[in-house]
Amino acid sequence: MTRDEFIDLLSRLVADGELTELDAADLLAEFDAGKITDVPSVLRTPEAIRLPDAGAPELALLALLALLGERGGRTLRPFSQGTAIGMANAAQAIFERNVTNLAAALSNGDIVLADWQRSMLAEIEEHVLQQMFLANGEAVLTPLQRARLQTIVAEQGAYLQRFADQAALRQGLGTPFSEAYTANRSQLYGGVGRSEFFRGSEESAVARGDVSDGWVFEYIAIDDRGTCSPCHAAQGFYLPGQGPMPGQICLGAGYCRCRRVAQYNPEMYRNLTIV
Repeated sequence: MTRDEFIDLLSRLVADGELTELDAADLLAEFDAGKITDVPSVLRTPEAIRLPDAGAPELALLALLALLGERGGRTLRPFSQGTAIGMANAAQAIFERNVTNLAAALSNGDIVLADWQRSMLAEIEEHVLQQMFLANGEAVLTPLQRARLQTIVAEQGAYLQRFADQAALRQGLGTPFSEAYTANRSQLYGGVGRSEFFRGSEESAVARGDVSDGWVFEYIAIDDRGTCSPCHAAQGFYLPGQGPMPGQICLGAGYCRCRRVAQYNPEMYRNLTIV
């Protein structure tokens, strides 16, 4: 990393609140004195924030079909609500395994930081696409999902750059993040996929006419010592598509175990629709 690139890195870390200006000045002095070397490069915005390419949905679908054990064709069989949630959990587990492997590759020096960053974003994109497909029960995205996918990839790319900036400085200082820390933090990115599964499932149910007047969705948490306070507080009933989604508000993000389940409850529906 050149001096200008290092200054740029320090500036971003200061802007993100990770360093004070005094800390940054001290680190630059150490860099100039040759005490900080081998700081890895990171992908920069907008390079780190790419929009899904044309082949991304097809690749995500093929991976999902393999997960489901499908052979031939490009369609998904219809799933019951419980089965769909089970498949969403399975897809989330595969995402966690993949990003854990990436953390190991980075820690072992098999890939450089910029390649880890690029691969992480690809994993997030594929995971979100798979959850959207499972939500629909078919291999197409709605216009709303396509728009959200672009927003999600842009947002997650920005978050990943912040993480990569921190990791770059730590490597340059000789105190890299541990493999376990990188893996645990990487798995948190699965929360956005879980959120999209439940959001898309409710949108699809409304579009198909499976739920209409009288139907509500209950936010259900495991509600044990591992349940975070936002998920505990979110338990209750909501109109389709409204209110918090699992993985969206959870402090554990990708570790969220909550779900939203459809119920026919006319009295609760009336209560929620009273203006």
